[in-house]
Amino acid sequence: MKIRTRITLFVVLSGLAASLLLSTWLIGELLEQPFRFLDKSLQEESERAVRMLSHEADIEMPRTTWMEIRDAADGKILYRSQSAEVVGLNSTNSEAKDFEKRDTRMTALASIFRYLRGVPGDRTIYRTKIFEIAHDGGLFLVRIARPMDKLDKLEEGIQRAFWTVAASLIFVVMALIAIGRVVAGKILRPVKNIMALARNISDKNLTERIPVGRERDEHAELSETLNRMLDRLQFSFARQKEFLFDTSHELKTPLTTIRMAVEEMNAEDGFLLPKEARDNLSRMESQVIRMERLVKDLLSLSALEALPNVERNPVRVDVLLSSLIDEYRFWADAENIRVETEIQEGLVLLGDEEKLRRSLSNAMDNAIKYNEEQAGERLITVRAFESPEALTIIVSNTGEALSMEESRRVFDQFYRVGKTQSSRRGGSGLGLAIIKKTVELHQGEARFESATTESRNMNRLILSFSSAPT
Repeated sequence: MKIRTRITLFVVLSGLAASLLLSTWLIGELLEQPFRFLDKSLQEESERAVRMLSHEADIEMPRTTWMEIRDAADGKILYRSQSAEVVGLNSTNSEAKDFEKRDTRMTALASIFRYLRGVPGDRTIYRTKIFEIAHDGGLFLVRIARPMDKLDKLEEGIQRAFWTVAASLIFVVMALIAIGRVVAGKILRPVKNIMALARNISDKNLTERIPVGRERDEHAELSETLNRMLDRLQFSFARQKEFLFDTSHELKTPLTTIRMAVEEMNAEDGFLLPKEARDNLSRMESQVIRMERLVKDLLSLSALEALPNVERNPVRVDVLLSSLIDEYRFWADAENIRVETEIQEGLVLLGDEEKLRRSLSNAMDNAIKYNEEQAGERLITVRAFESPEALTIIVSNTGEALSMEESRRVFDQFYRVGKTQSSRRGGSGLGLAIIKKTVELHQGEARFESATTESRNMNRLILSFSSAPT
């Protein structure tokens, strides 16, 4: 569940709970208000009756009012209304002690529930109260009741109040959902901006930083934390590149010296050494040559990564490709590899010709090294064409099918598909990384595909340059 949904749900549930509590309290207050007024009226009538009884005057009250006045000291009945003579209201106990303590007051909801449970039609529900009233040095217990003959109207009022509250709650829920989404979106907007900026930061633009807002809140702290992390990453990447460049540069001279010494030993004393020693020198020479190639690739890649951009000069891509194909055709013929070309004439790209030559040379080198027989032949195809969107170069070769994961990782430094065979073929795992970096410096894109067509698998290296002139 997304954070925005959680915040919205929290706002809705909190608002709904508060609305329910407020509505319940409000309905209770509205329902109890008539009973409070009635109870106050009963108390006033009780006090008036006690005063009239003390002055031995006739007690006047509505005919339907039920009243019974007792002496609190001995429980003697001092007065009973006409209604009390006719209607016998049940009490919990006839004893004065219990009678004095008992308060038979029914709440509004209790009265209504009793009515709704089905009181017989010839029965009348009474609202009863017991008051202790002191007057002229005496203490009187007054039990007074009044018939609740309009509960049907109260029930209708309750139903109206219920449906009004229900409709109001539905409206409140809808309003809370809208408000919750707006509030959650506003709260999370800085987080989304931070995510969008952080998503665009990579090893190619580690100098970019996330803007810190003016308000010193959690979003500003998050931005500062991410910026400090990016500072550490930038420093680590810089140190790594510096280390690779320095190490490669320092290794270059000793390796050249070793290779020259081994070549000299093989040339001058080769026939005087035992066969085992000559074989060891030959293996040493091949390994030194491989290490020199690796160091050269490391230096080339480090130099490319240090460049912000490349010089922009017109390069005849069709001429460059034709020249490279002629150079590699001898190697391809020796490996029994057929080379097919489909190169559009007049292809021009603004860029660095030497770097493009090195990258395309690596592409041809890989196409020959990793070529395997498919459908009875070994094949390399080179296509170059221009569309309104881009200038595209595709170098394909028959070979082992690669998975999606392997196709995505072929441009990683030192990653090699089939490392045992790659070592035997002399691969360093940097050729495609150099190609990708060179293409990106030329505002292009490099991708790798592996697809089966015509009963054979073709691995395609696709280079697209969107900045090519028309």
